[in-house]
Amino acid sequence: MKKCISSLMLTLTISFFAYAQNDPDGCKDHELLTSLENFYISDCSENYNELQLRTSVDKTETKEGNLFYYYYRFNSDAGVKMKSPLQIVKNYENAVVKNGGRLVYKNTNSSEADIEATLYLSTKEKEYWIQLTRFAGNGIEVEAFGLNVLEIESMKQEVVASEMFEKINKEGFI
Repeated sequence: MKKCISSLMLTLTISFFAYAQNDPDGCKDHELLTSLENFYISDCSENYNELQLRTSVDKTETKEGNLFYYYYRFNSDAGVKMKSPLQIVKNYENAVVKNGGRLVYKNTNSSEADIEATLYLSTKEKEYWIQLTRFAGNGIEVEAFGLNVLEIESMKQEVVASEMFEKINKEGFI
């Protein structure tokens, strides 16, 4: 009986530490995208901010909106081979294109510091700019990478000019 309880306690302790390695409290995948198999979120944040997006080899654009940041790490205990930068980018590209989006920029053929991809998706309510960046590994296998999802909501019009416009048309002034 003591062995059984000890075994159960050991199993629960190992399970707790294995879970603790996974996503930190409050971190969960963005509603638009799921995480890759055998990767877990090691850091995340959300706030209104600017994001510089690469749109071509020599051009960037700065956009602002609600920025979700995720840093994914490979679970080395999974016993599987790490993914290449191209595999990661293609997974996100396929998911975005399948839902009507497009790949804007991709560079997976250089040093890990230069690996980057920009994707775009638009719905009636929001524009999504997705950026894959901060790849870590050996350039062939990815140990970690960053994912930024910038949400730009359609602006809610609060100012109404119809009364002023009607008064100008009728009286010529306000």
